[in-house]
This record gives sequence, C-alpha cells and structure tokens, in this order.
Amino acid sequence: MTDIYLDVDVDAIYLQAMRAARRYALEVYVISRDYLPVDENVHLIAVEDDQVNGGAWIIANILRGDICVTADPGVAAKCIERGALALSPAGRQWGDIGNIDAQRFGEQRPAEARGFAQRLDKAILSTRTASARIFTPSRWLGKPDLPSLGSR
Repeated sequence: MTDIYLDVDVDAIYLQAMRAARRYALEVYVISRDYLPVDENVHLIAVEDDQVNGGAWIIANILRGDICVTADPGVAAKCIERGALALSPAGRQWGDIGNIDAQRFGEQRPAEARGFAQRLDKAILSTRTASARIFTPSRWLGKPDLPSLGSR
C-alpha cells in the first residue's frame, strides 16, 4: 500500500495532494508547523520551526513504495535509499542519489498546482503498477494459470 508523506516546506501543494489521496484512498502524513484541515486519512505531524525534525520523522517512517514530497535534497536522498519515490514540490522526481545535488538548480521555482497534480497521479499509478507486478501469483512465477471454478 502506498502512503504519501508531505514535508514541512510543501504547503503550496497540500490541496492537490489531498485530492489525489482521496481519489486513490491513500494515507497521508503531513509534517507541519501550522494547523491544517484534515480528512480521516490524513495524519498531521506537528513540528516546531525545526525542519530537520520533520525530515527525520519522514526518513524513519517511510517505506518502500511510498511517496515523499520534499524540497530538501537530503530528505529526498534518504527516502530513495529506503525504496520510496521522492518528488519535489514542483512535481519533478528526484533522481538517483548520485545526482540529487545537481537537481537543486531548478527547484527554487514555485509549484504549479496542475502540473504537480498530474505528476503526483503518475507517481501513484507507477508505484501501484510496480506493486502489482511483485504480487502477481501464477504468471509472475512462471506457473500455468489455474482453471476457474466454472470451467471443467
């Protein structure tokens, strides 16, 4: 199951992330310094003005197949190490760990809501497709399909 983690610095795309979470029935963990209106699938993690604590919480809790949205290249690198997908607030996917610092150049621009929403949808669908391939029983293991109950 995919969960979404929103770092403290991504308030601009909060509503788009909530819409995607509702569409795909995902749990969302939001690191925030402020109170935000939340749905039942949203878990608000309150932090002081220290962004480091929020990033550390995400790194400690994110799992393979989850999605993290952060502007912090260090948090992105750690999430990727743990097998998660990391997106910037602009919707760009953080690359492999070796070139994360090189990607900082374009991340100062503000998030464009529609573009972010489309990229988040694509990321969610790609993580779900990857998970489905892992758990496809008979064909993935090379075994013949079992007959259905109705056929003889």
